[in-house]
Amino acid sequence: MSVTLTRAEALETLWVMADRIRFAGVLPGTDLVVAEVTVPPGAGTPMHAHASPELFRVMSGILDFETLEDGARKVMRAGPGDVLRVAPQAPHGYANAGETPAEVLVVLDRTMEAFFREIGSPEPAQGPPGPEDFARIGAACARHGIAFVEVPKAA
Repeated sequence: MSVTLTRAEALETLWVMADRIRFAGVLPGTDLVVAEVTVPPGAGTPMHAHASPELFRVMSGILDFETLEDGARKVMRAGPGDVLRVAPQAPHGYANAGETPAEVLVVLDRTMEAFFREIGSPEPAQGPPGPEDFARIGAACARHGIAFVEVPKAA
């Protein structure tokens, strides 16, 4: 048995679209990964679903998490200290609803870590994503079993 320390400045950082992901490490004896995600104002991820569960704890800022409930879009606003648990295959997405970056601690499994490592970049993107970015991410989603979910139009 051992106890290890990784200094904050040594955490690996990747950029996925506008979000910054810092990998804090794998929970020993599991396939669970802890990551810190910084979501700029107005940024987020579209509604999607995948086989692995996730747990989000908002550390600062405001995030609107969306899901589907009885076929209708449901939005849950989460602030500092709030925790959201996402079951396997549950449709979900989020957007930073505030005026400052949102910081989120996320527990995910190695399959999602692999996805982020595939599509991530060591530097932030310059400018908005283009068609080639969406095509590359769409292909990676297909390889990793991530499906985008169509959001029903409001009545």
